[in-house]
Amino acid sequence: MPTRSYEDHTHLTAALQVAVPLWIIEIKPLGMNAILTRARELNELQDSTGQRLIGSDALLYSREGDTANSFNALAESIACMSFLPGGITCFGQHWIASTDIP
Repeated sequence: MPTRSYEDHTHLTAALQVAVPLWIIEIKPLGMNAILTRARELNELQDSTGQRLIGSDALLYSREGDTANSFNALAESIACMSFLPGGITCFGQHWIASTDIP
C-alpha cells in the first residue's frame, strides 16, 4: 500500500492554518500548566463510537457531530503543543507559539 503524505490532506491543512492560530490566541492567557492539562484532557476525549477524538476516522468519514468535534480537538491539541519548546510539525506545517507565558 502506498504511503500517504500530508499533501493528500490539503483541505485539512488549510482548515488547520485558520483554526490553530485562533486556538493559540484562545488558550495563551491560561498559562502553561493549564495548557498542558488541557492537552492531556483532549487526548482522552472520545467520539460517539468510543474512539479517541484525536485520530478518529471521523476526520476522514463524515459523522454528524463527530467530524467537527474531532477537527476542533485536533486543532486545539496542535495549539497546545505549539507552546512546547520547538513547537510541533503536523501535516507539513510547523506551529510554534510564543513561550513567554506564565
